[in-house]
Amino acid sequence: PGTSEWLGPFGGPARAGAVGALSDLGPAAPAAADADRFFAYPNPAVGDLVTFRFQADYDAQARLVIYNLEGEEVAVAGLSHTGGEISEYRWPLGDLASGVYLCRLTLSGDEQSASRLLRLAVER
Repeated sequence: PGTSEWLGPFGGPARAGAVGALSDLGPAAPAAADADRFFAYPNPAVGDLVTFRFQADYDAQARLVIYNLEGEEVAVAGLSHTGGEISEYRWPLGDLASGVYLCRLTLSGDEQSASRLLRLAVER
């Protein structure tokens, strides 16, 4: 039989599986490993927009800060996040110069908080 394999963010051979009827694998599902991740796409960013995607199991206020490599804030966004859902924020690149930027997402809920960091490359 054939196999299906998704090589998206953090993808690899561990995502291979038999082709056939869909079934819920619960916590063993490859997507479950991505549930607490923070992505930016496209990365490297080459157009006018970059999309940030994140998920958390709890309701939270999210704060996204983008820094240049000198530690200066380039952009700040405040967002709301509903627990268990995937949140997206589309950020216009504007006249941002080519280079590498650090993006920090901070989630603050009633009883939980988390901070995630990623690198974003911009190509002009």
